Amino acid sequence: MASPAAVASRAGQQPKRAGHGRGFWIALAAPGVIWLILLFIVPFYGIFAVAFGQVDFLFNTPIPAWNPLHWQFTLFREVLHESVDGSFSAVWRRTFGYVFFSLVICVGIGYPVAYYVARLAKRKGLLLALILAPWWINYITRMMGWIGILDKKGPLNHFLGPLGLIDSANPTNWLGGNPGVVVLGLVYGYLPFFIVPLYASLDRIDQRLLEASRDLGKGAVRTFWQITLPLSRMGLITALVITALPMAGDYYTNQLLSGSPKTTMIGNTIYYYLSSGSQKNVGACLVIQLSVVLLLFMAYYLLLTQRASKEADRCARSPRSMRHRPARRSRPSRAGCVLGATPGASRSSCPPSPGCTSSGRSCRWSWWCSSRSTPDAPAPSGKGSRSAGTGAIPTRLWFTTPP
Repeated sequence: MASPAAVASRAGQQPKRAGHGRGFWIALAAPGVIWLILLFIVPFYGIFAVAFGQVDFLFNTPIPAWNPLHWQFTLFREVLHESVDGSFSAVWRRTFGYVFFSLVICVGIGYPVAYYVARLAKRKGLLLALILAPWWINYITRMMGWIGILDKKGPLNHFLGPLGLIDSANPTNWLGGNPGVVVLGLVYGYLPFFIVPLYASLDRIDQRLLEASRDLGKGAVRTFWQITLPLSRMGLITALVITALPMAGDYYTNQLLSGSPKTTMIGNTIYYYLSSGSQKNVGACLVIQLSVVLLLFMAYYLLLTQRASKEADRCARSPRSMRHRPARRSRPSRAGCVLGATPGASRSSCPPSPGCTSSGRSCRWSWWCSSRSTPDAPAPSGKGSRSAGTGAIPTRLWFTTPP
């Protein structure tokens, strides 16, 4: 006798699963929703109320407008004009410049470190603990340590003086408004934020894809550029976004390592207006502008993530539509036209492959997606074959293109 689930499946209905009711999941999500409302939505609404409110001309203090119908946008337009072409424009350009150069340095340092830990290191746990060790110490405490190192009488000047790189009689004031010190401070503070998500992306790359590339005669450099880097693209974008978002609003790194108006970032300007200045509504307008800029980057990242997710789902659900896609022309592999074949094999030794009905065509390698083995697409056998059998492998290699 067929079970109720089988009967429902044959009838085109989804069988009912035993589990918790809807009220259970609502109660489970309630604490997080309440936390989000109280500590994010309400304070952010208060920023809008201050930015679009009025000003007490007697005491020069803002009067929040809690009713959106009473909001006034005159001051916001003035601050926006100053940000585009006014006194704040230099601060915005400086902020974007510091963030850009900091991200470039993070990529140059963080990608090799993440690649080594994910693909080459034997003691990944120990190395990850060392990478995350700075998070165990307060950020300001770590920056105070850099103040002692970069001081005029600090170890850095004592080391560079005997080498003749600086004037020992007049040591360099590294903490007197040096943009390079601010950039290096940002890199030091946020580099772990960059390495961790990139490591997770590199660690998930299927090792069999790299082995198949090497079996095809690709060297380590070409394997990296053609396989590792494209497959880690979303992880790299994630690391850049996670690092850039807090870096753009940072103000304490600049304040501790420089404190000069020549290196002021937008975070320092917002901190000045909201804490020590009398025009708190100007600071609120700058907060809204910074939030909009960061939301644009976040929206672009979510768009890329959604697009990559759709491509992965389409590839997993419709392997046949990808199978007959024309193969990309590329140089023949030095390993031979068939996996495991010897170099110099004849053109007629190429076996039939998906989308190729003639065996007298030149063999080259191309990619196609599949989530399972299919009868009409037999996997090639040989030493280099990593997709034989019934194992579910996201990517396979085929080696035939039309002449």
